[in-house]
Amino acid sequence: MGTEKKLIFDGDFVSTEETVVPAVSRGLMYGDGCFETLRSYAGCFLHLREHLQRFKLASDFLGLDFPLFFDDAKLKSSLEKLLVKNGLATVDAIIRFQLWRDGTRGYRAEQQGATHFSIMASKLPSIKDSIKLAFVDTKRIPDASLPSAFKLSNNINYIVAAREAAEKGADDALMQTVDGYLSETTIANLFWSADDVIYTPSEDCDLLPGITRNVLINICQQTGFTVKQGRYTSKEILKAEAVWICNSVREIVHVSQIEDKEFEVNHWAVNRLKEKFEGYKKQKLAK
Repeated sequence: MGTEKKLIFDGDFVSTEETVVPAVSRGLMYGDGCFETLRSYAGCFLHLREHLQRFKLASDFLGLDFPLFFDDAKLKSSLEKLLVKNGLATVDAIIRFQLWRDGTRGYRAEQQGATHFSIMASKLPSIKDSIKLAFVDTKRIPDASLPSAFKLSNNINYIVAAREAAEKGADDALMQTVDGYLSETTIANLFWSADDVIYTPSEDCDLLPGITRNVLINICQQTGFTVKQGRYTSKEILKAEAVWICNSVREIVHVSQIEDKEFEVNHWAVNRLKEKFEGYKKQKLAK
């Protein structure tokens, strides 16, 4: 196999160099599309069905025709072939599903605009043991304006927030709602521990209710932790003993610092949850 990377484009395996999306694509012009990302564990997938269900719901929200390719029982086989073609079958990798609409300029989409999709696989990059977060001016878009339960392609507010965080020397932005409550980071859900209670923003804080977030809440409860979901301010998280984030690619990652406040990165509660998550993952992947 050569060094040429492959992806799946509208159901066919093609090289990344030969894939061309027209400049008039609505996906390019307006971000008229949706996506989903998940982790491949040496060719095994955790919660693939849940990711596909959310991908389908996002497609329905946008009025896109959902490709039959993703309903095909052979999808997993296609993913395995894609990993092999890219030399990623025996290592951890990132899988990205992308769906977008063709069409012309103007906000009103043509009813018969063709839907295109791609599936890409890339090697999982090195994941930091801990990260720094920073408060930023950019707010989370309210769910009443744009449903926060989906991964929609036009994420300019996340891009701007991430840039603001980088300018402050942080790894990611700690985003808040327009009325000042903690929501999430640009890439992950947020948790913290204080006085043996685990806190996380509730779904009415305009956050993406992540698949790993839901798993982690269940693990917390099964492990005997008290979990409180609610509307919290920056003052409350800065009183925490430990802070961490989670998503489907990075799993659970300690937060070492928010602005000038430092947090313990070897906290027993976080370590216990990471241990429990490893057990959960092994059990699910073995099925």
